[in-house]
Amino acid sequence: HRRFAAAHAAAPACRCTLLRAARIVPEALASREARPLLAALATSPAAAALGALGLAFAAFVKGAIGAGFPVIAAPVVASFVDPQTTIIAVSVPGLAMNLLQISGGDRLVGILRRHLPFLLVAVASTTIGALLVRRLDPDVVRFVLGLVTLGWLALGVFKVSVAITPARERWAAPLLGAVAGVIGGATTIFFPVIAIYLLGVGVERRHFIQAISCIFALLQTIQLGALAVFGAVTGPRLLYALAVSVPCALGFAVGQASQRRLDQVRFMRAVRLLLAATALQLVYRGLAG
Repeated sequence: HRRFAAAHAAAPACRCTLLRAARIVPEALASREARPLLAALATSPAAAALGALGLAFAAFVKGAIGAGFPVIAAPVVASFVDPQTTIIAVSVPGLAMNLLQISGGDRLVGILRRHLPFLLVAVASTTIGALLVRRLDPDVVRFVLGLVTLGWLALGVFKVSVAITPARERWAAPLLGAVAGVIGGATTIFFPVIAIYLLGVGVERRHFIQAISCIFALLQTIQLGALAVFGAVTGPRLLYALAVSVPCALGFAVGQASQRRLDQVRFMRAVRLLLAATALQLVYRGLAG
């Protein structure tokens, strides 16, 4: 009887919550922020379909090697919406995929302890990067980051040692963490600097995926929190992020299945190829403006 009475008393509150939730979607779609997106989708369904394929491919790469989603997905999303919406729409499904890949391993505590100096500085500087998103010139940031990444890869090609020894790691880890946080917070591009760090210290395939996913998840959480504080996380933007997540879920599932077939050598080769492609794309986008 008491349970029935409690449920009966809570029923009006539940109905109010459902009614309020039912009004969110129409209000969001009718808002001024949603109009450019709806117009773009209505006038170019073929472009929307190609965009969905691009997002599925970005998620496939993420599922296969643990990285690359924002770099591939951000230009696709940016062709439809404004920069702040792009950051949110890429970060939300990206965060979900990172959490799934973190849960796939059993050494999370050890990884957190191993990379703590990098993580602490990166998390703190991500907030700074998110606050600077309107002040930094993204083209200059992309161009410089692309050149630095290509230079680092060139050192490896010419057999110049780029390993981060334990002695170097004491200063290299916080330095690279600061660079990754500021750049990632302002542009959502965390991958190049984090990959350089993890490849430099030398990790095996499963450790790489879990470590980079853990770092991504922490930094994206900070980034989304900072944007929410400043009112950038709105209903239409979250709805768009939800729509983006649909093709991403399909691509990610296929990528996860493909990951199991990669050995250590092929996996690291794929990471370096993605890093090179990312660097070239950043240089091109920086020059093209």
